[in-house]
Amino acid sequence: MTDNTEEIKVFKTKLQIFENEYPTTEDFDIGNLTYLINNETFFDVQYYSDSSWLQYFISKYKINANRLNQLMHFAIQQEDMDAVKVLINNQYIISEKELLIASETKKNSEEKIKENKQDGYESYLKSKSKITEISTLMEKYFADNKIQDPDGYTNLRKDKDKSSEILEKIKSGSHIQVLDNSGDWLLIKTKEGKQGFVHRSKIK
Repeated sequence: MTDNTEEIKVFKTKLQIFENEYPTTEDFDIGNLTYLINNETFFDVQYYSDSSWLQYFISKYKINANRLNQLMHFAIQQEDMDAVKVLINNQYIISEKELLIASETKKNSEEKIKENKQDGYESYLKSKSKITEISTLMEKYFADNKIQDPDGYTNLRKDKDKSSEILEKIKSGSHIQVLDNSGDWLLIKTKEGKQGFVHRSKIK
């Protein structure tokens, strides 16, 4: 942002005021980031935000991946592929929840396409739809989830606590299914079908 036009100068001033008003992560409402999620499938879209701004604020306020769930779900529903990629690049771990949301969004998009044909008015822009690509990306990252621990293994726990009962030792490199990615302890299922909790830092 090196252009010194009047418009850019005004924008920089407003950005500085905003950052001064919300100087820390605790001050910043992560819900504000939903304004940076685009929906180009809507025929009367009024604005577009470059995804680099989403990355800017995530980096600026050091927002951890365990706080990005609602934002990811919204990005999938809005079919914003660029935003989805930004969140994944910030260590977001794909779970069954995201697969379900992507599947539901795809069904909704198909219904909207049918409605377009029925009334002859294209309120949903099929050419702008990204849900198929998003679904494919979700499935890839979900399938790639695996344990990565320098000790060579990690413990599958009964509860969300490091002192909880150990159900199994999972070898580093083992692929797993992430069922729920909420919080720091993720509910997972091993290839043997056993379910339990693993700290998110052990999943790559």
